[in-house]
Amino acid sequence: MRAAWAALVAIVAVTAVAIARGLQYGVWANAEPGPGLFPLLASLLIMAAAPAVVLEMRRPPAAAAETSDESVPTPGTLATYIAVSLAWPLLLEPLGYAAASLLALLVLLLRGGVGWILSIIISVAAVGASYLLFNTLLEVPLPVAVWF
Repeated sequence: MRAAWAALVAIVAVTAVAIARGLQYGVWANAEPGPGLFPLLASLLIMAAAPAVVLEMRRPPAAAAETSDESVPTPGTLATYIAVSLAWPLLLEPLGYAAASLLALLVLLLRGGVGWILSIIISVAAVGASYLLFNTLLEVPLPVAVWF
């Protein structure tokens, strides 16, 4: 339990530094998002989640019977997660952001036990939303497929 509290304190400290650095980079410049906006927003989100983590840590541990149905990832599942984590950045240039991300997310969801149809729906929605956010709203240039 002590290690969990120490980890939480460390995360909050690192997040406080990230908030300060995000503000130093500049949140808004020339009527556009500045380089510090995303780190600042991510840090604020982590900081806002800290009280919920504290409440969860103070809760008494669950009985053994309640937690026995939790599944432990198999070596094959972990290998899939690692393979996707290594392959995704390598596929960004040849496939482009949309196709590489769609493929990676689809593989992860299917390996996690989500059905085909729901995996496709979630993958398309998540990749579409992230593409709209970064490419359209924030105007971050995302990799485009070489074959286009």
